Formats: sequence, C-alpha cells, structure tokens
Amino acid sequence: MSNLEKALRKAIVAKNKKVDGTIGGESNIDIASNNNYIDGDINLMAEIDVKGKKELEQLKIISPEIHNTKVVDQFRDIRTHIYQAIKKNNSPILVTSVTGDAGNTFVTRNIAAAIALDDTKTSVIVDCNLLNSGFKDLIGEHEPLGIADYIGADICLEDIIIPVGIPRMRLVYAGTKKESVTDYFTSARLRDLFVELKERYSDRIILADSPAINDFADAKILSNLFDHVVLVVPYRKVSANQISDAVKAIGKDKIIGIVINREPRFLSIFK
Repeated sequence: MSNLEKALRKAIVAKNKKVDGTIGGESNIDIASNNNYIDGDINLMAEIDVKGKKELEQLKIISPEIHNTKVVDQFRDIRTHIYQAIKKNNSPILVTSVTGDAGNTFVTRNIAAAIALDDTKTSVIVDCNLLNSGFKDLIGEHEPLGIADYIGADICLEDIIIPVGIPRMRLVYAGTKKESVTDYFTSARLRDLFVELKERYSDRIILADSPAINDFADAKILSNLFDHVVLVVPYRKVSANQISDAVKAIGKDKIIGIVINREPRFLSIFK
C-alpha cells in the first residue's frame, strides 16, 4: 500500500469512527480506491460518486430498482451458477464470446454488478480487451493505468484497481500502453496479476473480459490462463459451427456456462 493510500485509509477510519470506537457510517472522501480492505471486512471498501438508478440504466447495468426485474433475476441466476462452479477455489473467470458483436462486455459488467448486490462478496472486472475496451464509459474523462501499464512497468496492483461508482465492484482497466498485445498475454506479469487478485481477496470474484474467441488469436492465448470460462452467444446470430469452433478453442471442460445474449424478451429492458 502506498503512503498516500495509507493516509487516506486513516482519514476514512477517523472520519467514520463512532464515539464507542466502532466503525460505521459513510465516507465522502474522494479517493481513487481503498483496495486493501481487511479481508472479510467489506464495509471498509471506500466508494465514490455512487451511481443512481438513472445513470445505471444509461450504462445498461442492473440494479434492484430496474423497472423490469426479470433481467436482474437472470443475472442473479448466473451469479449463483458461478458460485457453485468455482466453489471455494475462487478461480478467475474468463468471459468471452463467439463473435465480436455478441455483447460479452455487457454480460461481464452485469455479472459483476449482480455479484456486487451480494453484500458478502465483491467483484472485479479485469479488462483484457486491450485494443477495444468496452469500459470507457465507466472510467470518466481520463484513462487510468491498467493491465498494459502493470505489465510494462513496476507498479503495484493497488495502482490499477479503481472504483466505478457501484458499491463492492471494481475495475482493472485495459491501460494506456498497448504496443504488442500478444506479448502482454504471454507475460508472466499477467499470470502474477490474477494470482495476486485471487490470493489477496478471498471474497472477490474475478471476471476477465476478453475479445471474441473466434475473431482474435490473442483471445485463444488468453484463454489458456483460465480454468473457468463463460461463453456468450448472441441470440440467433451465429451458426452451430461457430459455436462448436469456440468451444473447441476454449476447451469443453473449461466452460462453466453459456449465456444467450439479446433474447427478444430482454431487448427493451433498458429504456
């Protein structure tokens, strides 16, 4: 933890300390993140600029207040399936798609949001779509440091985990340095990143958003790092052969679920 983060952490604790010495209340301190919360004490995670219902709908992210609760229930069901699939292992999960227009980034962010609705868990999205990030709408005007910077420079994990305005949900952005994407995906530093995320936060579910498995060779390289994969299939937009090719590229035993995205009954969920 950097000295700045330590100082900010002290400020948060001091601000929220009650007379009897217990911790409670909300912090309004504007900080990048409080990623070194004590394992198991999720309430110590600092949040900034928490997004409301309208903003979440604009971002196409679920919330308990969404006008159509069916989609929330769907993502909660996916969340439950993920909990059962990874059990206590807490292995990072790759979310990829058959084709580039399947909407796997939409699926990734909403699985993460569904996990964040569970106050006993936290979620982090690791944006592995280095050349075409789908999370620019969550990070504000300035691109933060991310995976590419972590791999290419001597920076800490804490420097690249950022809050996104959703309690208990975090993002590791793609980053700013992107000279050779393939080299990044074969880097030992990338493996170390996922190992550290897994070992440091036992209550955190790690979701890696990936390019389409059939469209990018780099996605196939990336999939080798994961034991668990969620495959996103666009409703009636791909052939059986395309799905079969994707399954073969990933490895059938790794796939813990297939999400059919953009079914007609859900198209008008976000107005």
